[in-house]
Amino acid sequence: MEPGELTGSGPTLVLTAGAKSPGQKSWTISRPITLIGSKRPAHILLHQPSIQPAHCVVVMAGGRGILLDLLTPTGTRCNGDVCAKRELRSGDVIEVGPTRINVAFSNPLPQTSNRLAATSA
Repeated sequence: MEPGELTGSGPTLVLTAGAKSPGQKSWTISRPITLIGSKRPAHILLHQPSIQPAHCVVVMAGGRGILLDLLTPTGTRCNGDVCAKRELRSGDVIEVGPTRINVAFSNPLPQTSNRLAATSA
């Protein structure tokens, strides 16, 4: 296990780019903060001219995934909406430049917990 990895049987976040295509890539998010960008030290590398070296992050906290844009010129979208901060749910689609990333959780938190978090934020 690497430093910073999460352990336990809580929710696991899986991000998939290029779903159902020969170039499909999936990442299991196992660290508290995952950087998405076009250059190292990004954990998820997306090589496109419109993607910044440090474009956005996914923060895992309390079994939830939070998407944060890093004040990029082109922004980060979730389900078609430009967002600075967004709680992720299974079925969401993140757009970073031209790359579409599908969101899925295994072992999600009970639905009532998700509703409470959404209303209290």
